[in-house]
Amino acid sequence: MRVPQPPALRFFALAALCALAFPSVARADKKEFLALTQQIATLQGQVAEADQARLDAQKDLKRIMDILVEQSALLKKLQQDMKIQDERAMVAIKDQQERLSEISDRLRTSTAAAMAQPPGSVAPGLSGAPGATQTPAAAGPAIPPRDLYQQAYSDFARKNYDLSIQGFQEYLRLYRDTDLADNAQYWVGECLQAQGKYEDAVTAFNALLRDFTDSDKIPDARYKKGVALEALGRKSQAVLEYRFVVERFPNSPAARLAREKLGQP
Repeated sequence: MRVPQPPALRFFALAALCALAFPSVARADKKEFLALTQQIATLQGQVAEADQARLDAQKDLKRIMDILVEQSALLKKLQQDMKIQDERAMVAIKDQQERLSEISDRLRTSTAAAMAQPPGSVAPGLSGAPGATQTPAAAGPAIPPRDLYQQAYSDFARKNYDLSIQGFQEYLRLYRDTDLADNAQYWVGECLQAQGKYEDAVTAFNALLRDFTDSDKIPDARYKKGVALEALGRKSQAVLEYRFVVERFPNSPAARLAREKLGQP
C-alpha cells in the first residue's frame, strides 16, 4: 500500500530538481547566444564587403562609360577627318586623271603629226640626213618631262605597250639628258619583252647598257636581257648575263632572281 506524501515534501523535491536542471540550461543558452553573435558579425562583414564591391563596381562602370564616351567622340572625329581626306584624295585623283588624259591626247597628237610627215622629210627638232638643219618644234609647248614619263609608265601599267613605247621614246627624244632617261630606255625594253619581241628587247637593253653606263638600272637590264636571250634559245648567253649580275651586283634584287635562274641558293 502506497503511503501518501505531504504537499511540502513534494514541493521541496520539485525545487531540488529545478536547481539541478537550470544551471545547464543557462550555460546552453549562453553558448548559442555567442554562436549567433559570431554568425551575425560574420554576415555583417560579408554585407559590408558586398556593399564595398558594389560601390567599386559602380565606380569601374562609370570609368568605363567615360572611356566609351571619349572613344566614341574620338572615333567620330577620326571618321570626319577620314571623310575630309577621302574627299581631298578624290579631288587629287580626278585632277591627276585629267592631267594624264590631257598629256595622252597631246602625245597622240604629236605622234600622229610625226607619222603624217612625208617619207624623207625631217621632223621638227630632229636631225635627218647629214647636213640637215634642226628647227624648233612648232606643234606647241613640249610636255613637261615628268608628266610625259608618268603617262608612258601609266600606259605600261595598263598593258598599253605600244603607247608606252611611243611615250618613252618621245621622252628620250626630248629629254635624253635628264635623270629619268635611263629608266625610259629600260621600260622600252620591258614593253618589248612583254609583247614577246625578245630580239628587240635585247636591243633595247643593250642600248641602255651602252648609253647609260652609270645607270642604277644596269642590274635589272642585264637580268632582263638574260631572260630575253633564254626565251630566244640562247641559253649559254643568258647564263653569262645571270652570272654577271650575281658577281657584280650581289646584293641587288636582280641578283636574287639571277641566282634562282642559275639554281644557286
